[in-house]
Amino acid sequence: MPIAGEKVDAMRVIASYRTQYHQPIEVDTGTRVSFHDRPDDGEFPGWKWAQADDGNAGWVPRAFFGPGQGSAVALRPYSARELDVEIGSCVRLIEEFSGWLRVIDEAGRAGWIPASCVERCDR
Repeated sequence: MPIAGEKVDAMRVIASYRTQYHQPIEVDTGTRVSFHDRPDDGEFPGWKWAQADDGNAGWVPRAFFGPGQGSAVALRPYSARELDVEIGSCVRLIEEFSGWLRVIDEAGRAGWIPASCVERCDR
């Protein structure tokens, strides 16, 4: 959630997006995950496929995890939860990483969407 008084970028959805992974990986600081090789088309550098002990897996920003090759520990809480968005709706930017944005929708739900789905707007 943004800090009180902090500027939050408003974004308008210009392309609908549907959640691809319905049981996303979610970890707390200090949680170890295992990394698995998956085809990478190079479009979103810095992302790595990871699996938690509960069996849930998903793409994670590698920079959010400590050193290690086959596994690493989370340096911060992380959720790969995506968000369904519709053209014309508005979202608020929380953070961005390598072509993806973590946003909050008008109903207060947070999740990741591709940056290509939105444009900045004034409120």
